[in-house]
Amino acid sequence: MNGSEELKFKILGTLKFEKTYEKLKNKECKDNKDELEKLMLSTINDLGVNARQKTKNRELERWPSKTAKPGYEFWKQRLKLPGQSGSAELGRLMYLVDTKQRKLHLLWIYTHAEFEKRPKDEDLKQVINDIISEEVSDRDNNSASSSGRPGVSRSGNKRPRNKRKKR
Repeated sequence: MNGSEELKFKILGTLKFEKTYEKLKNKECKDNKDELEKLMLSTINDLGVNARQKTKNRELERWPSKTAKPGYEFWKQRLKLPGQSGSAELGRLMYLVDTKQRKLHLLWIYTHAEFEKRPKDEDLKQVINDIISEEVSDRDNNSASSSGRPGVSRSGNKRPRNKRKKR
């Protein structure tokens, strides 16, 4: 991003994004952490300006069932991960755009070695619903805490729910 481009979206990271990014950095890309950091900073800077612009590596993603909400878009960014080959080289970054408040929520980063298609819909649904419900309850509160990522605040801070057994 050059100096003349202004960020159009506030970038927020979820706990799920933080966990999946740390896994990617410390496992799949452990020998290329610096290159991965550069790739992520470049990608995040680009998304801050062009999050809703379709490209050959960025497109709208199919919503998990009964998750879509007016004012939100679900996107996927393709990434070529440094130092990887085969399906591990094919990185994917899923994110949610709040078009009304101009916020971009980083949801999940993964490789095709981890998921042939994408994470399970029920897992994506939980992360998305946590963000949307938090956005609704925090509409007037701009107190996002800092995450461990440069230029990224945290959203969707709910802890994972314990799954109850159906009776």
